[in-house]
Amino acid sequence: MSRRVTEWSENLEDLNPQKGDLIEIDKIIYHHWGMYTSDKKIISFEPVDTAIMVLSLKFDDLVPAEVKIQSIKKATGQSRFRINNKPKLDKTTRSYSEIEELIETCLRCPRQLEYSLKYFNCEHFVTCLKFGVAYSDQMSSEKQFLFTLGLNMGASYLRELNNEWETPDDAFRPMLEALEASMKNEILVKPPIQRKVEQQLERLFGKYNTKYLF
Repeated sequence: MSRRVTEWSENLEDLNPQKGDLIEIDKIIYHHWGMYTSDKKIISFEPVDTAIMVLSLKFDDLVPAEVKIQSIKKATGQSRFRINNKPKLDKTTRSYSEIEELIETCLRCPRQLEYSLKYFNCEHFVTCLKFGVAYSDQMSSEKQFLFTLGLNMGASYLRELNNEWETPDDAFRPMLEALEASMKNEILVKPPIQRKVEQQLERLFGKYNTKYLF
């Protein structure tokens, strides 16, 4: 598996991905992540209902999730994508035989999986598979506020369309609350769900050494 970060593209043939390559998909507000397996398919981790992620206004929400294998065309839609193998984590890269075993374990996991935007999202999942390290650049401290703000804006717009706000000012309240929390550093406080996420990591990756970078 190569250490490489390619240019963005909308054409799979331009990238020529190999087994184990991480695929970063630009969804504008956020970047979705998967791992290339074979036959133009990727494995990824995402909420059962992706609308829940956008409408959720709290980082600490846990929502039902699933591990799925799908065609890269379906996963990317009209979005551009690239290979991003995160060279700074490359020293801990697993062998692909280990990755294949972990993929089988994840697909057979009998218990309900849960997605946390901040603590266990699609990026955490693929870095666990490839490197044994749960890490998300999107959720690094310097980017959390902008990401929160973007989701809040999307949620506010959708709720406004559905006439869920009592007054026009209500549409801006989540954004103002996110700004206030960021200024007070409250976004970085560890919530009770952290242990639940760690237990999920143990179920999925327990046989292999997996670190979590909070």
